[in-house]
Amino acid sequence: TTYEGVANQLKAGEYESLRNQLDKRDALGMSFWLCCFCVDQHSGICGSFAPEPTREEPDYDTAMKEWETKKKDTVTGEGFTLCTCGKPKHFNTSQECEMNKFAEMMKRLSELAPAYAQHLSHIIVVDEGFETLKRIWVLAEIHRGQELRLPQYAMQISEGQGQEHEEKLKNIRDDIDIRKCVASRAEDKKDILDNIENVDAFNAKLLHIIFDPRSGLMEAWTAKVCAKFFDIIDPLKEIVSKMDWRDVPEVITIGDHNSGKSTLLNRLMGF
Repeated sequence: TTYEGVANQLKAGEYESLRNQLDKRDALGMSFWLCCFCVDQHSGICGSFAPEPTREEPDYDTAMKEWETKKKDTVTGEGFTLCTCGKPKHFNTSQECEMNKFAEMMKRLSELAPAYAQHLSHIIVVDEGFETLKRIWVLAEIHRGQELRLPQYAMQISEGQGQEHEEKLKNIRDDIDIRKCVASRAEDKKDILDNIENVDAFNAKLLHIIFDPRSGLMEAWTAKVCAKFFDIIDPLKEIVSKMDWRDVPEVITIGDHNSGKSTLLNRLMGF
């Protein structure tokens, strides 16, 4: 599942075309919870930057470079202007803090969704450099989604089957460790790690969730994987083409979410 096409349409301002595509898929009524919009930034980080790194830190030069980068817009390169709203700020020690309750939020949404006849899923949007998988909140939320048995989907910008893509993915896979992940605020990282009873077991579970060859979020049903099944299915097309589907009242496909049932059925039918 990729989003490069949608990103290009947004960049080109093709909003009406994108809206029509969503309407055809009956997707305009879908609701999404996005932290950048749903967390009140004016109650937390809008009025200041993270503390400047100190020279006592192990890798001061790298930390300083990252700190300077985060003070600027990654697209325009211009420095962010701090907000002067004056609204009271609430951080981790406050019950009113909105930036440290994602686990509770996911649980609450999973409880509310059935009441509104909605199917709740967890989407992880992965950037081209896989920096997403180095963020501690992202990995903690992936693990929480598994605990809640939510269907989870990873969206990459493109299939990216080149060598550079594979090497980046391999580096993440070989070095996945919640302890090495980064967070915008040090207190967030401390709180998350303090709530993990066995970090090694946690890391092993994450490795399975994300990179298991059969069911991992970053491995399952890429075009490369599907091709292996098409080699078997394509010869069956001739048989299927001779069937009178009017005598078949219903076709049922069985499998886990995001396991490629529709892709394989469409291929078999010649769509």
